Amino acid sequence: MELTRSSTAVIYASPFSRTVETARLCAEAAGLDPASTIHESLAIRERGFGDLEMQSHDLYETVWARDNIDPTERPTGAGGESVTDVSERVGCLLTKVKTTYEGTDTTIVFVTHGDCGQILLATARGTDLRRHRLDNALETGELRRV
Repeated sequence: MELTRSSTAVIYASPFSRTVETARLCAEAAGLDPASTIHESLAIRERGFGDLEMQSHDLYETVWARDNIDPTERPTGAGGESVTDVSERVGCLLTKVKTTYEGTDTTIVFVTHGDCGQILLATARGTDLRRHRLDNALETGELRRV
């Protein structure tokens, strides 16, 4: 994927400041106007981890281990989302994007977070949601073609 000044591109970004900033840098590096290129979307916000929010990232390992068994199980606490919950919300965005841009030469970029990005890939590819972290592992800042 190469974005250039002549490219038609749309960047969907999670509304978190770090993803919006990454989307802005991507647009500017390609010579695109961030104001008209970037669209914030709650559909690709970070996954809600319930009671584990704002705690050590290492605690998420227990959630991911359960994801491998049952993608419908939610982390405990308010806002906890299962893999299936996230898949449903990113799936709605993927459907909207496909409907809107199918048949055009528009490049679509999603700037999101690790777990959400991995679930987005599994959803787009139709792969087993229990394996979202195994089959679609993303490194920080990695670009991946969907």
